[in-house]
Amino acid sequence: PGPSHMTALHSGYTSLKVVPGFPSRLFQASKPPKIKQYFGFVSRSDFKGAVRRYFESLFSEYETDKEYILLDQLFPANVGGSYLDYFDDARAIIVDRDPRDLYFANKIFWGSGYIPTDDVETFISWFKKTRQAVHQDSRIMAVRFESVVYEPDITLQRICEFVGLDKSLH
Repeated sequence: PGPSHMTALHSGYTSLKVVPGFPSRLFQASKPPKIKQYFGFVSRSDFKGAVRRYFESLFSEYETDKEYILLDQLFPANVGGSYLDYFDDARAIIVDRDPRDLYFANKIFWGSGYIPTDDVETFISWFKKTRQAVHQDSRIMAVRFESVVYEPDITLQRICEFVGLDKSLH
């Protein structure tokens, strides 16, 4: 898209705004906004600390008498524990489907672009690679969807042990 599709363009000390309804060559110049901006390189540990503080602040606003908070799909299932590093004592439970069901459901119903179902070999390679990270981190538990359906008591017991909960609290 050309300049007529832009809402703002910051260049040096001048902020250029496209005037709606006029040809793209007509700009209205103004001074840059007076906002605090951050540039530069931040160390990994500083960034991680800042994100942890942010999440602590965010979750402290959630008023509850419960000791635990359960979040659904907080981060992608295929990246391993890198996202867990931003939380204190976090655990992730990834409920995964049989790859044949996943392939079929995506091919026939979902059509999701991030699941490659154009050919079976590409899908198999993708499936294996995306699941490797799950098995390399002790903070992540993989559970088969089929186990939840067909063996709910056994699966619940495994989950309770993994997260350190008494089954009676469920």
